[in-house]
Amino acid sequence: MRYTLLYIIPLFLLLSCSGKTEQEERYAEIVSQWQGREIKLPAVMTDFLTGDTINLDDADFTILTYVDSAGCTGCKMKLPLWDEFIESIDSIQNAYAKVIFIVNSNDEDEVAHTLIKHNYNHPVYYDKENRIYDSNQFSESKMLQTMLLDKEKKVVAIGNPIFSAKIAELYNSLLSGNISYSTSIKSSVSVDQNRYAFSGLVDGETKSHEFKVFNHSNDTIYIHDIISSCECTVASADSECIPPESGIPVSVSVTGSSDRKPIESIVNIYFEEFKYPIVLEISGIYN
Repeated sequence: MRYTLLYIIPLFLLLSCSGKTEQEERYAEIVSQWQGREIKLPAVMTDFLTGDTINLDDADFTILTYVDSAGCTGCKMKLPLWDEFIESIDSIQNAYAKVIFIVNSNDEDEVAHTLIKHNYNHPVYYDKENRIYDSNQFSESKMLQTMLLDKEKKVVAIGNPIFSAKIAELYNSLLSGNISYSTSIKSSVSVDQNRYAFSGLVDGETKSHEFKVFNHSNDTIYIHDIISSCECTVASADSECIPPESGIPVSVSVTGSSDRKPIESIVNIYFEEFKYPIVLEISGIYN
């Protein structure tokens, strides 16, 4: 499904697209400025309703949304839609993501009423003094006040998944390992599919499937290592080098064993100067 890759690549790559409108060019410029920037957060944050300490350190990714004090806070938060989105990313096994709202409002009662009304139980930090905004100077655009952060709280992608299906798909692809990225060299790679199920396995016989890994940048990207989670699965690439704007095949093979246990394995493809691998989920069942 190559069309998916055209829309779900990390947003700094939009800068290379041609034929954009003036608004899209401005958007791409803002995205470029934010890519890789570290978001400054207080050392200690507590949840608005429960008073519990908000711990983001155990998450692989954080999705942060800033909500300002202008207008109806509850209307802007759109909590039912966020609950649906959070449920969708909670099903992703390859990465653990947390969602946090940073809310600046003059009406604490309205914020509390909104959270209780919708039974929203994910972290919300009430920033009455607007210090987080002052420290980071978020965009005035509502679309750009939501961002996906990595473990070091650096911006990986920016955009509100509730307002845009493309952004939601981007976040899901980054979390699932369908896309990997490097903020340092402004590059990304993706795979045509990141899961495959072998059927009809037979003792001692080997079956193979070919994935294709794409390089979306203008530079050559190098495969550092390919590691499988179990001995029953073997993966290899035709080359360690992926030329610019090109793809290479990665072959994954499984061999049936005498115990005939269903195969469930993970193949991680690591790249030089990339923090996260491409993740392939492999399964197999016997006749």
